[in-house]
Amino acid sequence: MKKYLYYSLLSLLTIWSCTIDENKSTDITKDANFNENIFLSGNFDNLNSISEFKVKIMIVKLWRSKYNCTRGLGICRVCFFCERQEGEIEVPVLNDSDGEYIQIKLDKPLDYGINSDLHIDEDIYNEDDGKLIFKSGIHELDYNLGEYGGYEIRLENN
Repeated sequence: MKKYLYYSLLSLLTIWSCTIDENKSTDITKDANFNENIFLSGNFDNLNSISEFKVKIMIVKLWRSKYNCTRGLGICRVCFFCERQEGEIEVPVLNDSDGEYIQIKLDKPLDYGINSDLHIDEDIYNEDDGKLIFKSGIHELDYNLGEYGGYEIRLENN
């Protein structure tokens, strides 16, 4: 009788454990397979009053370097004086009393179950001059930016 109870309990724990692993695997897959058409854009709001000569535009590649810049919600490359390619967006560099930053807004809501964190998997350097632009880290979706939310990311002071 004790053996029967022991094996029953062991079987239940095994099934429960596999269910938890399957749920975690699904979450990771949803992030890893994020490769929809780009639906993020730079925040060009309130730039009407700024002289066009004072606006600095950054080209941002919007995939994760962890996945060889082919999928995942993140930033894997930036440059200022380069030609924009597929999967890249133009983003104005904004200023406030704390320094420079960019805002990237969602153009439509994320699908249910997609991890909304924007990842910078490794430090990103300007391809033009080699200066550090962004430190690696995770940026949470800010629902106060734009209609569907967005991300505000501070540039490093060089």
